[in-house]
Amino acid sequence: MSEGPIRGAKELSKTLKELGPKIEKRVMRQAVTAGAKVFRDEVRKHAASVPMKAEAKRRLRRAIRHKRSRGKPGEVGAGLFVASIPKKGKGEDEKGRPVDDPRVWSVWFDKGTKPRFRGGRSKAKKALAKLMGKKGFSGQIQAHEYFSKGFESGAAKAIEAVADDAHKRVEKEASKP
Repeated sequence: MSEGPIRGAKELSKTLKELGPKIEKRVMRQAVTAGAKVFRDEVRKHAASVPMKAEAKRRLRRAIRHKRSRGKPGEVGAGLFVASIPKKGKGEDEKGRPVDDPRVWSVWFDKGTKPRFRGGRSKAKKALAKLMGKKGFSGQIQAHEYFSKGFESGAAKAIEAVADDAHKRVEKEASKP
């Protein structure tokens, strides 16, 4: 660990090295998971501001989860993902994918979609439809970027959570006989 935004990083690193690699990995894995939980909560908070029905918001917020990654030996990591929790009774489409699944449509609200048109697919027909009052225009989902907003607003809190959790766990491990 290098001295950076984490207070007392040098002392923490020294104490972790003294405790041994197994305890060091366990302590840091738990600390990084605490930081991922902070990011998860921030992204969920920003997802609540996306304009959609209340039930869809609830399902989206519940689908945003954190996971500890196994990674390479000696590395510790965690991340966020949107879980697949399809609505009951909706079934599957022709390709076998679940219908009405937050994992699928969460990306549409985060990144947005291109304008969609019914009817002809040629560029000329699309341009004409735009000029003629958008006849055949069936909508576009605006990007709300709740994931990136959640990461930006939660960065300082997550670093603090990682540091606090690591310090707390190192003190606990160091006090053991």
